[in-house]
Amino acid sequence: MSETGEVEQTSRTRLDKPDEKPSGMSRRQFLKGAAFAAAALAVPTDPITTMSTIGRAAEAVFAVKEPTAETSKKAGIGILDMFGQGIEEVKRKALDGHFQGRPYDEEEILARMGVKDFASLVGLKEALPVQGSDGEFVFMLNALSKFYGEHGEGVARIRENAAKLLGGANVPVDRLSAASAVKIGDISHDEIGNPVLYFDIDPAEVGRLVKENNQPVVNLSLEAGRLGMKFSFLKREFVYDHGGKLPQKREFSGGVVDYFGIEGNEITKSEYDRQMAEVNERIVVNQDKVNRDFEPQDGYVGDWTYENLSNMAKIARDNPEKMIVAAAGNPNRISREEVPRLEEARKRLAEEGNWPENLIMVGAIIHDSEWEGPGAIGADIYVDEPDLEKLEGGSTASYATAVVSEIVNQLWLTGYRKPGRIKEELEKMSNNTALPGDPKRWVLDFSKVVYG
Repeated sequence: MSETGEVEQTSRTRLDKPDEKPSGMSRRQFLKGAAFAAAALAVPTDPITTMSTIGRAAEAVFAVKEPTAETSKKAGIGILDMFGQGIEEVKRKALDGHFQGRPYDEEEILARMGVKDFASLVGLKEALPVQGSDGEFVFMLNALSKFYGEHGEGVARIRENAAKLLGGANVPVDRLSAASAVKIGDISHDEIGNPVLYFDIDPAEVGRLVKENNQPVVNLSLEAGRLGMKFSFLKREFVYDHGGKLPQKREFSGGVVDYFGIEGNEITKSEYDRQMAEVNERIVVNQDKVNRDFEPQDGYVGDWTYENLSNMAKIARDNPEKMIVAAAGNPNRISREEVPRLEEARKRLAEEGNWPENLIMVGAIIHDSEWEGPGAIGADIYVDEPDLEKLEGGSTASYATAVVSEIVNQLWLTGYRKPGRIKEELEKMSNNTALPGDPKRWVLDFSKVVYG
């Protein structure tokens, strides 16, 4: 059910058996038709037109299974996420609380910081926030609302695209706003002054929303607990440019040391120390606008990992009759240096008897210049970046989760109700890409996705 109370339904197709094809059609023709449907989805065009084209192409190849009142009772997805109006309400409440009755004008405040385009994240990158100011708080809240405002819509769109490409029966989809669970915290700063806005997604409220929804499959492309958002607009740069030259020292037996300067001449130790300090001296400067970026601080990185994953596990334990399909997190957007690592937290929770069987953690496989491999370590299943691109999505755990939720929903509809059996079927639809001796890494293979 949507935020407005409407039920979202999507016309889909169903492939009944792995090798089943319409009578009178060769296997080559069958595969060619499936490839056409996939190719149509990969073309960058208007999403509505594209999906309509795929639907018609798929109907030419696959038999359509229409929903009945009975199937609607048995299956469906609840997408609990951030939707536009909800996140705007979170922002307004936080700003009213910050200003405590003082009048304020968001656009006027942002304009004083250099912002001309108030409607987009790109426009907000023009800002130069002053540490500790009202403007910094207004700026970071606007960035948060724009970054996550359409997040839920994107997740819902990817699920819908996956349904049309992979086939399956038509079932209800509820869009559930997680806005009531979001609690805005304070702003801190990294070692050079970049602001980080912290916020919490209250696990108790998420659990309540999950329990009150009557769908058997719940998509959680979010994390429960502490998260953050950083605006990286400052950087360190060297004060002096010596063309890569450095002072050198040579050590000999007997403790004798010779020192040489940047130009290669012999110098004293004190001069060596002075030159070394000079070549390493750096100052903090503003980055060029094109290099500024907003960077989510993932809840499964560092000190938050166990607590946040424990929150998600409890949500699943408290809802044993549902399948909870949750995002496993994403690496640092800018440098990819920090990657969510769930394996130790999962092991600890399992040893404590607190890891639920009905929880499926989903990650994305990333292929870019900064990172090649899983976007999170320790997920149950992954979706590869090229397949997400076919669905008009990027390589994020949120979008990968939407794909797996749709598949789990169709498995539920066809009669798989035990979490263990559902996971077995997901593994049958996947390839183990781990190196010999490493833990298995199941990556979904769209060609193996068959229901029934």
